[in-house]
Amino acid sequence: MGILGRILLVISIAFSMSFADFTSSIATGLVQGIINSNQKPPPKKRYSASKRKRSTRKRVSSIPSSCSAEAWSTQSVNNKTIATNFKGVIVTYDDMGELIVKLDIKNPIPSMFRTGDKVQTKINFNKGSRAANAVLSEDNKFLVIYGLDAIYILSKLKSASYVKVDFVNNNYCSRLKGSGTSISTVESAANFWKKNKPDNINVARKERAHVEHKEHAKRVSSNQKEFSQKVSGIRAKSDLDAADGNIYGTKIQYYIPGSEEIGEMWVNWFIDDDKGPMMRLHFMDPTHQYENQAYKIDISLEPIQFPCNTDIAKDSNKNTSPSCRIVKDLLRADRWGKIAKEQGLKRRYRKRVSFVQGNEKSKISTAIYFQVYEDGSMTAQVEEIKHGFPKRFNFTLNNALELARYIETTRKKAQQKWMNKTRTKEDLDALFK
Repeated sequence: MGILGRILLVISIAFSMSFADFTSSIATGLVQGIINSNQKPPPKKRYSASKRKRSTRKRVSSIPSSCSAEAWSTQSVNNKTIATNFKGVIVTYDDMGELIVKLDIKNPIPSMFRTGDKVQTKINFNKGSRAANAVLSEDNKFLVIYGLDAIYILSKLKSASYVKVDFVNNNYCSRLKGSGTSISTVESAANFWKKNKPDNINVARKERAHVEHKEHAKRVSSNQKEFSQKVSGIRAKSDLDAADGNIYGTKIQYYIPGSEEIGEMWVNWFIDDDKGPMMRLHFMDPTHQYENQAYKIDISLEPIQFPCNTDIAKDSNKNTSPSCRIVKDLLRADRWGKIAKEQGLKRRYRKRVSFVQGNEKSKISTAIYFQVYEDGSMTAQVEEIKHGFPKRFNFTLNNALELARYIETTRKKAQQKWMNKTRTKEDLDALFK
């Protein structure tokens, strides 16, 4: 082989080796690329990208710019816990411990709406809406939402980001920052109130009754004075009136069980054409400015010729008048009250002392009851049942004793005047010898 052939052979072998290496490197690169394409990105990088994406969505807010931004908190108002940011919506509970939602009336609503009327209200959230019937409060300052509507709205107030309120002449918006924690606090307070509501309600009732009674007493006294002055100029005063005609001289306070209604009562006697001498218990309602007569209970004075035996340890065959029995029953209720106090009784208990008139089968009956409540307070109750419908009036034991003395005094005066008017000529002849 010549020199030229050798050179060509060497170049051919070198070229062949280079092409093989080049081909091998290409194949190796392709395989490595396929392997790399099947591998997942590092977890750290994918997590960071996902986190950035979510945080971007959270920054997008749908809260209207007109919504007030104050955070919610809790406060105590009139011994009840409320949750609000004082921008129109208040969450609290009623006297029974049921949760309610109060909507502030910022702009006056038409005068056609009265206390207790229902007002159509639209409540909007970023997570739904509710059309509810809200009730106008007594002071005309709030609309109050109860029941299922209140439950739905409360769930949204705790989870939504804003609330919009729309009713007659009113339209406002409020953010709900911190509302969930505040409303949960109110729910806990409401549950506590439910468990302790008898004591709380009784205290509140007594406080309100004390204040209201002072106001009513002034108004009633003024009305009675004006009325008595007018009557005295119309007719002559009868000597059959109780307490020597001083009808309004003695008044005793009572209250209606299970309510906040209070009033005063007084006693006089009169002559019924069919039943003879009768005593009448007048229960006045001070909330009525001009006509304050609420209820009357008539009790027979017959037989009137015998005085009452007020010794509760002894019964007398002559002491059969219903007017005598009511005195003894009130005295017996007072004695039972002393026993209950000595025993420290604090449990609801009710027992009938006796029927003053009629019995359980009578169409009309009057009875006296003794009652003890959970807080240890005690009352004597006058109950009249007419055709199955009861009417009840409660007296504290001190007022019950006063009523017993009042009835006894009225009966003595009635007995004296009645006997003086019905004496026979023989009786008078024996008197003036």
